[in-house]
Amino acid sequence: MPELFNILDNKNYYIACALGLHRTDIALAINYFFNPLEHEVPTMYGHQRSGHFKSDDIMRRIGSIKRELTTEDLKRLGWNKDLESEFKIRKEKFISINSELAAKSV
Repeated sequence: MPELFNILDNKNYYIACALGLHRTDIALAINYFFNPLEHEVPTMYGHQRSGHFKSDDIMRRIGSIKRELTTEDLKRLGWNKDLESEFKIRKEKFISINSELAAKSV
């Protein structure tokens, strides 16, 4: 993940999912939730359907990553603040903003 974060932080990248499996959304969500630097909430275009943001799939994947992170992993990622409280804040913003964007896209 540190390599992914470095690439995304330098804003010199192109991500695409040729199979339509929403891997682009997942990569951007991983960066948003686990990169200790603050970022804008990414738009989850692949998870918007009929004016609704389908957050279950992506939050299940993010949650599975979060459960596996050790204290050592968090240190390597550069987390020196509480991931739990920051994660809750980011999750609320992530779902709220993407829900609003999905509603506007109809």
